[in-house]
Amino acid sequence: MPSPLPNAVSSLLLSTRHSEEKAANSPNTAVQDTRIKATVSSTMGAFSLLDHADEIRSAVLVVHGEKAYSLPASQEAFGKLKGDNKELMIIPDASHTDLYDRMDIIPFDKIEAFFRKYLK
Repeated sequence: MPSPLPNAVSSLLLSTRHSEEKAANSPNTAVQDTRIKATVSSTMGAFSLLDHADEIRSAVLVVHGEKAYSLPASQEAFGKLKGDNKELMIIPDASHTDLYDRMDIIPFDKIEAFFRKYLK
């Protein structure tokens, strides 16, 4: 049985799911916020990842579809990252949702190579 997720990760996932459900039920669903945000149950509280992207020292892999409306936000966030252990992987002709289950376009080999290199 896999080990449970740390509380901060569980809270982030639950917060993200709640925000998505809230947005889906909103009359303003056509208006989308491309600013990346995270909420964690810790002393840090709520924060914008873009405001602190330059503080991330661990390896970061950003996988994004070329046709996703939110690509500019990911490129902006990636541009603020420091260090040579960061990679922006843009998948040609892919939308955001294509990367959920289009197994034929997800570059598993490149993702695995990144993990093998940085997660030692």
